[in-house]
Amino acid sequence: MDKIKMFNRYARNLKIVRSKLEFEISGNSEDSGVFICPLSLKVFTEDGLDSKYADQLTVEHVLPRSLGGRGITLTNKISNSQAGHTLDANLLAYLLHHDFNSGNGSIPVRYKFDDKITINGEIKRGRNLSLNFRPKEMHQGALRVIDLLKSPKELSISFSFVKPKDPSVALLRIAYLLAFSTLGYSFLFGATKYLNPNN
Repeated sequence: MDKIKMFNRYARNLKIVRSKLEFEISGNSEDSGVFICPLSLKVFTEDGLDSKYADQLTVEHVLPRSLGGRGITLTNKISNSQAGHTLDANLLAYLLHHDFNSGNGSIPVRYKFDDKITINGEIKRGRNLSLNFRPKEMHQGALRVIDLLKSPKELSISFSFVKPKDPSVALLRIAYLLAFSTLGYSFLFGATKYLNPNN
């Protein structure tokens, strides 16, 4: 569904909920199309869809796009971007570690060779455990590692990874946005009698 159709769908729903709950939105007439961002609670007219505004309305993907999510509602750009940078990244890292700990998948790591040279890579788990280095990072340090691997002396290799953060807030945000996209403003304003955004 495109942004204008989403905006109009939610604006119609908000108009119905506003009439049932009898509340006004400051600065907007009853007839104008209005969208209230479910995350920031900022009020937008249809002009808020215009990309010339720094905090325009954007399509919110639930689940995150990186996990195959689809656009189901609108949120203001700042709220959408902040969540994508932090919450969505935490959820993805948590899921990668979960798969890895279950015996499949890979996790990003930082390798350290002889406590001197650091290179980014990954550890992949499946039938065998494999250590992979990112070929795009074949910089001077990587070339020194290759020389170390060729030498007959003993080489110490250690690795570290960032433990993923608890995904609870990301999952709660997903559930909240799914509920809003299904139930509309009646969910947001607690009007359980009017729970369908299509009417």
